[in-house]
Amino acid sequence: LTGFVKPGETVTLSLLVTARPDEAVKSVFMAPGRLTKTTGRLEHRGICGDMFLAAYPRTGNIRDVLIKTSVRNKTISCDTRLDNLQTGTYTLSARVMDRENKVLEFESKPFQVKEKQKSLQLEFSTLWANPKLWDIDRPENLYTLHLSLNRNGKTVDELYPETFGFREFEVKGRNFLLNGTVLHLRSLIVDGTREGAAANALFTVQRKVRRARDLGFNHLTGYDYNCAPGITGYLGDYYRESSRQGMLTSLTLPHGSQFGWKLDSPEVAANYKALAEYTVRRYQNLPGIVMYSMNHNAAGYYGDQNPQTIGRDIAEEELSADLRKCRAQSLIAERIVAGIDPTRVIYHHAGSIGKIHAVNCYLNWAPPQERSDWLELWEKDGTKPIMMSEWGLPHLASWSSMRGPSFIWSGPAKQCLWMDEFNAEILGEQAYALDPAKIQMMRNEERVLKRSESVFFGELLKGFGNDGRLNVIAQFAKENFQAFRIRGLSYLLPWDQVVLLKAAPGQPARSGAWPGQFDNLKRPGIVPDVAGTHWDFMKDPFREFVPTLAGKDSLPYLRTITGWIAGKRGDLTDKSHTFRPGELIEKTLLTVSDLREAGTVHIAWNVPELQLSGEEQGEVRPGERLELPFSLRIPPVTEHSKLTLNAEFRFPDGSGMKDSFVFDILPEPRLSLQSGIALFDPEGTAADLLKKLGLSFRLIKNEHEWKESELLVLGRNSMEKLPFGLNTALDEGRKVLILEQSPETLERLGFRWNIQGLRTVFSATPLLPDLHHWRGAATSLPPFMQQAPGEHSVPRLTRNGYTASHVWRAGNRNSVATVLIEKPSAGNFKPLLIGGFDLQYAPLLEYT
Repeated sequence: LTGFVKPGETVTLSLLVTARPDEAVKSVFMAPGRLTKTTGRLEHRGICGDMFLAAYPRTGNIRDVLIKTSVRNKTISCDTRLDNLQTGTYTLSARVMDRENKVLEFESKPFQVKEKQKSLQLEFSTLWANPKLWDIDRPENLYTLHLSLNRNGKTVDELYPETFGFREFEVKGRNFLLNGTVLHLRSLIVDGTREGAAANALFTVQRKVRRARDLGFNHLTGYDYNCAPGITGYLGDYYRESSRQGMLTSLTLPHGSQFGWKLDSPEVAANYKALAEYTVRRYQNLPGIVMYSMNHNAAGYYGDQNPQTIGRDIAEEELSADLRKCRAQSLIAERIVAGIDPTRVIYHHAGSIGKIHAVNCYLNWAPPQERSDWLELWEKDGTKPIMMSEWGLPHLASWSSMRGPSFIWSGPAKQCLWMDEFNAEILGEQAYALDPAKIQMMRNEERVLKRSESVFFGELLKGFGNDGRLNVIAQFAKENFQAFRIRGLSYLLPWDQVVLLKAAPGQPARSGAWPGQFDNLKRPGIVPDVAGTHWDFMKDPFREFVPTLAGKDSLPYLRTITGWIAGKRGDLTDKSHTFRPGELIEKTLLTVSDLREAGTVHIAWNVPELQLSGEEQGEVRPGERLELPFSLRIPPVTEHSKLTLNAEFRFPDGSGMKDSFVFDILPEPRLSLQSGIALFDPEGTAADLLKKLGLSFRLIKNEHEWKESELLVLGRNSMEKLPFGLNTALDEGRKVLILEQSPETLERLGFRWNIQGLRTVFSATPLLPDLHHWRGAATSLPPFMQQAPGEHSVPRLTRNGYTASHVWRAGNRNSVATVLIEKPSAGNFKPLLIGGFDLQYAPLLEYT
């Protein structure tokens, strides 16, 4: 306004505000190969943030200062930008205040300005031996910096006092460190950052931050995935209040696509820098902002979820040309931002790029145990932090029948819900039970599908909070959250987080005028006109929320410190539960902690059936786990078919946990067969099994040798080498027991099959129990799928004459069955054990 106003005069400032999108059509990046188009529009119009009139001296002024603190080096630096400097000798003076007390004072070396300078950047620093550190449990540890610009011995400008916290957040190996100690980030998405006033008002922000902290989360991620006009709501209170409460956040910076991926052009790069710098400078000294997030969903690649390569550097030459260009542009953006602020971690929310591997990891219906073991290789030799920027619990779209080729959220498609069918693998026949929400879901689905046309998936979501889905999520989430804490996952954001909490009873939905809508209008911050309750616990400004069926079982394992009965040391995700008299039971009383100080854990345990009890204790350090081994020798003679280990944990912060683990005690096998056994076993695995069972047998090589025995046992994978047929013997009434065979053999015999590591199979006859989590690991298949270097598609599996996508595999731990026979639709087959999708697979069949 300089030149348009005169001192002493009253003037009127008028603003013309337009609301026109930059593009009629915008590109939206969702995943590799998932570039969708959407109509350009402005979600937010008008004045969406604070406005200030700023006055600067004509003879030199301080524009801003980035306060850099290093815990490792015990230094503080002032990275200062100066404007309109006249000729003369200058110094910068800094004074650090702890409330009313001066704790530090330091000054730059004198510097000469020999001719007028429009802008200048200068950094000066000093040692600081013992500052009080800002931390997530010490957010009140704040200082105020007073900075002045001196010319020829006289002060010409003073910066408005700047509040900051002395802290350092960095990457070391595969970990994040805060003030030199490991911190694992557990994050929630804040959808409100791209919404209106009610979602971003201070009152709402205070409640959502408190709610997240009380649940055990220590980080929040904004859903504003770029800085395009009209995308974001008012963000000031969100970042400032989060930092004030000790909640860490990531600041979203411009997306490379906004600039046409042409950042190698000096002009375009300058425009990118201007927008990025404007965004950074607004919040640069808030200690709670620890990372910059950019280029969401754009730089990922097929294979970025592969358990064999996740969390490691990749060979760029193995990627497609388009991806290499996108990733090169992303790194240019990173270098630009690092030049503005080198103190914060930068990540791209998209695959292994830079210092971070960030990934939207959904995995569809990979078995819970394999999801728990997904990071086993990374835990051993990973080279960089993994950020599960979006973790499917499973994701709600997994219950659709649609499997491509288009992206499920980009438009309508031919699809229906397979709720019970998918749930059956986990719940068995319980999956088909009805409850009011499921009835609502089914009636809505019927209404929508009666149109006999493609439908948008969102139309099918009424009643999606039914008990069956919540129970499945509970089992997945509990097991996976435990495993991620074991393996030290660097960052976890559970997607579809709304499924974990629901509004507490007795709080009806409401909407209307915002209380105090005309109060405090003359101070920074946004004041809504209207507001209402919301089903998302991170948006609702009024109601209290309680855990759902899914949240009750899983959320305790996301607390700052938690504990449970885990597998034996060295195999903590193992769930072995079957033992025989005289055998040794080994488990671990496990504690994982993200408390910021070391402390002592006390554990009381008991096995009531054997009248045994004891106490254990140990110290757990920040960001580490405490493993207290537990072992029990089962009496050689026992009347108990089950034993229960109960454990109660008492943590140094005053909280606690209880857990129980049930062991099934199997009787010694007492098998007696009148039939003679002939064994055809080229692999040699069946012979060892029969010996362990105390059964005698005779190895055979041809059909003639079998005729003397009533029962033939065909060992694993033996039918590929079987030199004779079975029809004649079966017609004569002799019996055959066929152990596991390869997929190729099953298909040659006319069976349909699938590969899915079932950890639970359900009995289809009163003669057999349900079976789950066998000891050890299955060996019928390799633990991982073999992928060519430079994956250019999701994994593909050809079976039953069709080639289709298939999720990666991650080990065989505790598998009961891996190569599954689909229930035959012809022939006199009787399923004895069933499992998998819609219980349509029978790992154990009887043919008569």
